[in-house]
Amino acid sequence: MSYDVAIIGSGVVGLFIAYELAHYKVKVLVIDREVEPGFGVSKGHAGVIHVVQPPFNSLRSKLAVDGNKLYDGIARRLHVRIRRLSALLVARNPIQLIALPAVWLILNRVYGKRGFRVRILGPRGLRRSEPNVNGLGAVEVEGYGVINSFELVSQLYNFCRLNGVDFALSTEVTGAKVLEDEVVLVTSKGVYRTRYVINAAGLYSADVARLFGDEYRLGFGKGAMLVFWGEQTRNIVAPLQLIPNPKTKGGAIIPTVFGTTIWGPSLSIGDRGDRSVNEDDVGVLIRKFSGLLRNRASRQ
Repeated sequence: MSYDVAIIGSGVVGLFIAYELAHYKVKVLVIDREVEPGFGVSKGHAGVIHVVQPPFNSLRSKLAVDGNKLYDGIARRLHVRIRRLSALLVARNPIQLIALPAVWLILNRVYGKRGFRVRILGPRGLRRSEPNVNGLGAVEVEGYGVINSFELVSQLYNFCRLNGVDFALSTEVTGAKVLEDEVVLVTSKGVYRTRYVINAAGLYSADVARLFGDEYRLGFGKGAMLVFWGEQTRNIVAPLQLIPNPKTKGGAIIPTVFGTTIWGPSLSIGDRGDRSVNEDDVGVLIRKFSGLLRNRASRQ
């Protein structure tokens, strides 16, 4: 079977690419080793739409800002729940409080000119904004969001199928041969020919790249999260960290579209198939976030 474009990976990135291509007269195939779309990394995150994404001059940072501004339209067209809110970096001690103006200056210089409001909250402003948060002040960055990522994956998949995109699920790419005007993909369920290949395989992207002679390695880290019934904050709340902790990915206290609260994620070394959560993972999260709240009555 021949296609114009074959996308390897049906996570949120692969599905978004297929979604865009589905608006054109292009024959598209999405291949994934899993039994359903979004079954890899895309089902294991907090659903946060970011603004701040260091390093600030990186492509990742630029794409985070550009993508952020597109989500409202996507959510409206696909009928996906999205909730806009702010992120608060909370100062817990006098040293962090003194550092707030410098943090505000940097973030405002980078993101203020891109249309995101950045401001400093004093003790009273923080209490009005977040009555349940302990802190001496905070830097607030507006424009964040949380989205129902399960709905997003499902709706992207449905849109693509209804608009002519083919899917080969439970199908692993085992070989590839680049010819003069096409690529031959050998899979566990047959051979496909395509003019272009897009590698959106996530944790397995290095494996796919090696099929084409591109040698690079990925380092794997495991992020654990705690989920609580009920909302503990109105916005995304994180402790201000002047020196990053290598055992976290940053993380925050995150209200979700489901009316629950997430703490995390943490970061620990593991292989890409590791889904376990141990006592150390939980301890890191509790130590980092428990002191931020006045009341943690929600059930875990």
